[in-house]
Amino acid sequence: MRIRIASPFHKVYRLLARRFCTCYRRCLRLGDGRLYGLIIGERFSWPADSGISITIILYEEAGGRVVAEIISHAGGRALIRPWRRSWLRQAHEGYVEEVLGFLKSRNMDFELLNRIDDFSPDKAPYDPDAFLPSLGIEEKVNEYLEEMRRTAQLPSKIRALRPCPFLTSSREFPDLYVCRAREVAYVPIDVFREDEVLRKCVRDRYEECENYKAALERLKDKLLELLLQ
Repeated sequence: MRIRIASPFHKVYRLLARRFCTCYRRCLRLGDGRLYGLIIGERFSWPADSGISITIILYEEAGGRVVAEIISHAGGRALIRPWRRSWLRQAHEGYVEEVLGFLKSRNMDFELLNRIDDFSPDKAPYDPDAFLPSLGIEEKVNEYLEEMRRTAQLPSKIRALRPCPFLTSSREFPDLYVCRAREVAYVPIDVFREDEVLRKCVRDRYEECENYKAALERLKDKLLELLLQ
């Protein structure tokens, strides 16, 4: 959850650290003079039978305001017990709501900016790596996909429909199509009939295909590994 708090940074940081910090806290001053704070706490949730953690990130804004990101996470033990997953979810939501309730009890006004359930980095409302120098991964991926398109063996009627770059005709069976995403990542199904191709492999519909997404993700991982060696 992401909120904006109408109180000065030092007050928000000290109160939240005193109430929720059980593991780690740190306050830093950024290059532009603004303050940045990190608070990490944890506790055991009896209903979920699992430990859960809370991370609170604070960014000082002009005008005596603070943007806070509140993330409840961990609790892996419950993942192997499906009937407890709902309890774990409730425990995470309750931990975040406890932070909000604490702010209200201290008469701190805040506005909700974003609430993201089942958060992962790709769901962030901003680019988390925006300030890192570009490694050119996207450009290299696009070059790879263009080469896959160039080498695909497809009938003109399919090629005219802007098909998936991983799609090509089967050499052994002309009426079947092969998904070359299998060359990059594991895919459960890699052979399709023409009616299946027309339904999900053309006109940008392939961008929702699990094969395409898995191959793209694996390709980016491989490139990153090479570039960071």
